[in-house]
Amino acid sequence: SYPGGGILGEIEAYYGTVEESGRGALHLHMLLWLANSKHPHELRELILDDVSSKHFVNLLFRYILMSFF
Repeated sequence: SYPGGGILGEIEAYYGTVEESGRGALHLHMLLWLANSKHPHELRELILDDVSSKHFVNLLFRYILMSFF
């Protein structure tokens, strides 16, 4: 549990189901409802903005490192 949520922010609700592939490998399909989520147009602008994009990549790497080490 992370204060304010993880890399996606605070998750309001979720639903997931586990399936078996044709080869027998299990995998997950999941829907997440994010609290205070941004409109898709805002997300697109953030992704296309270099400064925001670099900030997101840095947050992503920090989150991954915190999760595994």
